[in-house]
Amino acid sequence: MYKFCPNCGQKLSADVRFCPNCGYELTPTAESTASSGAQSAQSAANTSQASQTGQPTQPTATTKAEWSHPHAAIVPSAYNGSGNPGLIRSTKLWLKTAFHASQCMGRADYWWGYLGLAIIQFVISFIYDATQPTDAYYGSPSLTSIILFVYTIFFTVLNIFAIVQRLHDAGHSGYNWLWCLTGIGTIYVFILIIQSTNWDYTKFPRNNYQIK
Repeated sequence: MYKFCPNCGQKLSADVRFCPNCGYELTPTAESTASSGAQSAQSAANTSQASQTGQPTQPTATTKAEWSHPHAAIVPSAYNGSGNPGLIRSTKLWLKTAFHASQCMGRADYWWGYLGLAIIQFVISFIYDATQPTDAYYGSPSLTSIILFVYTIFFTVLNIFAIVQRLHDAGHSGYNWLWCLTGIGTIYVFILIIQSTNWDYTKFPRNNYQIK
């Protein structure tokens, strides 16, 4: 469907607001206004229903680009459950969805969350190295070494579940993480988890947590 600029007569697509030829601002048509109003009403209804039931909302076709990515206008197909991926929000998402394999995790949320937890591990390791006496390596373990050991196991387990969720979002079976156990298979898993969201794969939910 096309329309014409009333100022210069340029042929335009139906959804443009400004004429690329002369810059004239176009008045929205009744059809586009009604469509926008219907989408807003549907979005409000979904939000109201989610607040009443206390359940996270599922993205619809009209809202994927609105909340799922901070650069939605550039990457409208990316899903991210935090709503706005970042170091703190995505790390919180990792902790909120820990040990839940039957769902999805967006690509940005995965890497931001991984970075956040890796920074925590680095800080613990730094404290351990700074407080560990040089002649105590063969003695009883210190409190810092125990904390570091426990956190490393915790981080590893969380990462396994996050990889499974990331595989689901990319449209692959979560069991593909088992390739990591072969060593060289880690490269194959890495290739899978860096892929973008596959919206055609709907076996597992993509919840909108809107982490703050």
